[in-house]
Amino acid sequence: MNYFLLMFIFFCSFRTLASEFKVYGKIAKELQFAKQEDKFNYKSHSGVIDLENHETRLGAKGSRELESFNLKYNLELGINSSRPDSATTTYKDTSGRVRIRLAYMKFLTQFGNFTFGQDWTPTALLQVKKFDPLASTGAGLHSLAHDYYIETPINIGRLGSEYRGRKDGWSYETPTWAGFKFTIWNDQNDDSDLNPATAVGTEYWEYLLSYEKRWNDLNMNFYLTHRAWDIATKEDERYNLFGWNFEMNQFGFSGSVSQSKEVTKATNKESSKDYLEIGISYKPFDKGTIAVTYGARENNDGVNANDSDIHNFSQVALGYIHQYNEYLRFHAVVFQFKYEEKDASLTANDNTALFTNLGAMVIF
Repeated sequence: MNYFLLMFIFFCSFRTLASEFKVYGKIAKELQFAKQEDKFNYKSHSGVIDLENHETRLGAKGSRELESFNLKYNLELGINSSRPDSATTTYKDTSGRVRIRLAYMKFLTQFGNFTFGQDWTPTALLQVKKFDPLASTGAGLHSLAHDYYIETPINIGRLGSEYRGRKDGWSYETPTWAGFKFTIWNDQNDDSDLNPATAVGTEYWEYLLSYEKRWNDLNMNFYLTHRAWDIATKEDERYNLFGWNFEMNQFGFSGSVSQSKEVTKATNKESSKDYLEIGISYKPFDKGTIAVTYGARENNDGVNANDSDIHNFSQVALGYIHQYNEYLRFHAVVFQFKYEEKDASLTANDNTALFTNLGAMVIF
């Protein structure tokens, strides 16, 4: 309830300030059918869930032109009735989850754009908007809506690329020149310790070079990301990504390849995660989009230096999105998730799950 009170105060205090002000939101739900192997005692099931990759939300945003710059601001709450409000072993509970998704101010100047507050990290927004045409469905690769439903011996996390979502930080974005733009981002991983006797959270730096250009009917985009962070027990932590997005008439081709590495100081051994995602889309008419996606990740734990360290995740999906009008959207997706051990002696851990999701979204 406190969240809603804060939002109400926000509305009242900023309404008089803004020359442009909008209250917006969406309700996003899916009926999910899941079938997987019974050997882990994880049975087939069906049920209505919030759309984790594009959860129900309520927000306000506005802008105002000032003398030497433009000010934009955005406050957005995620209202997810399927996720628990705290870290528990139960997927659903009676409270649901209410959280702050966005809370930032952005200053647009002739020298570039400056952002302060909780916003999308630069690459995360690309993962949602550019790389995965089914990102706004249950088959989205960046934040798996079905991770709680699939039994694997290690955490599934993300497929396709390493997704960090929204964080409290600051960024600077250069003006665009000949299609090129550079963005720098810094955050403390939402762990700002107020006790001066202890260290703050892990610090992340992210650098994104973008090239976005339209040539006649071809919209061509390339992206390079380098991310570095600092964990006390690790060293040489880094993540590199190359992504692309092409659109021409009704067709689209997008994806990314990336790798994350870090070295454990105590053992001097390197662990890594290799990612791949590919998306192909086709618009048979203005309101409809058909898409096929593939996402994969290979974990190398860097402990035993043999095949027992290597774990493979993959997902292939087929989906259709129908934008009925600006206020209502429907979608249907079918996708298969696989977990496989490279070591033949560990194949008992392998699992395959098949999902069919039917969803609707009301936008206001």
